[in-house]
Amino acid sequence: MPFVALLVLGCSSEDVNISAVEPTTTIEVVADIKDSRTYYDGSAIHWADSGEQLNILYYDDDNSLSISQTPTHTNYIIDSEGRIRFTADFTTTNGATRYTLGAFYPYAYQTNNSSMSIDIAQEQSPSADSYDPASDILVSKQPIVVEGIPESVKLSFARMVAFAKMTLKGIGEGEIIEKVIFSSSAKPAGCVEFSVLDPSPVESAKWHNSYEDITIIRDNWIATGEDVVWMTTIPTDLSNTDFSVTVVTDKHTYSKSVDLAGKSLNFKRAEIAKFSVTLQQVDIAGNWHLTEWRGAEPSFDVYMSIDNAYGVTLWQRIESREWQRYESSATFANGIISGLYSDGVAWSTSYSVAVDGETMTWTDTVDSTDISVYTRSVIPDSLPTTITEETRTALAERFL
Repeated sequence: MPFVALLVLGCSSEDVNISAVEPTTTIEVVADIKDSRTYYDGSAIHWADSGEQLNILYYDDDNSLSISQTPTHTNYIIDSEGRIRFTADFTTTNGATRYTLGAFYPYAYQTNNSSMSIDIAQEQSPSADSYDPASDILVSKQPIVVEGIPESVKLSFARMVAFAKMTLKGIGEGEIIEKVIFSSSAKPAGCVEFSVLDPSPVESAKWHNSYEDITIIRDNWIATGEDVVWMTTIPTDLSNTDFSVTVVTDKHTYSKSVDLAGKSLNFKRAEIAKFSVTLQQVDIAGNWHLTEWRGAEPSFDVYMSIDNAYGVTLWQRIESREWQRYESSATFANGIISGLYSDGVAWSTSYSVAVDGETMTWTDTVDSTDISVYTRSVIPDSLPTTITEETRTALAERFL
């Protein structure tokens, strides 16, 4: 005798209702696809065509310390009436007349059934119109006690994450967006800790804000100049804090830092926070000449060339009348650059980079008084074309 359930969730509601009949060793879950939950089309939330799984936890009331868990099977059917049907293994206990059940999404095996923790993914892959279903978290609001063989069982689910719909302006139309990084000192990424079989799982749940960054990646993401980015977060109030956005495309890097002092931005559980950000291009590729160091005109000379892959060629004339040339490979992310010379020596520090038109400013991330200002320039033909021999520069101080 199959166990049949019905899940329903409207766009304006966070509830999922399950009704059930005839519990035995098989559970069948039936959900209305047009009014359910794993992607958003602008007016409703739907189940995806594949890949959805719930984890159902239960125990017989004569042995409440022995909790079982079972996933719904990965293969399910969307019928002609738009309902989705899951199945799951359900093990009954001989002589048991009552069971207590709860459930959560997405499925994840838990080693501690009494208290579990689910991470919100720090790397998310949303679609153009909706968040990543793998970054959603649903928890049944309260456990249900099943007496004997019931005609129906009803579970109500609460969404444990917050949604953000961010519109990015200023990215060059036609550029391929490789990734978007959202970061805040309020730490919007982390996990939710809950007990499915607690009398009030939502009220007793704990959210842990652990990480500052969330990275969003999409396949074949071509910029339009006004690009929507969906993400899910731990419920987090960013008001009076800050956030930054970095966008890396196949041609440029864009960024924007926003000071929220005196401003409100709150990612609330089960709600969608909508906001827009106008980005500035951070194009560090090109040829540069050091024109200011620590607030004054430098008494030495430095030129630098950066290619699109962040290969850095440095010419310096600091302790010698002769030019010295060094090659480096650098990484540039979240507005921070660091590098490694071709002989394996790391740069002395990393730098926070800001570009304003034809001017680029590097600030030492350890010593904030160490500020270098570069201006776009032509590299003189007289500068050496080969790396300075190591034997001649063994004791030389390198500018970076």
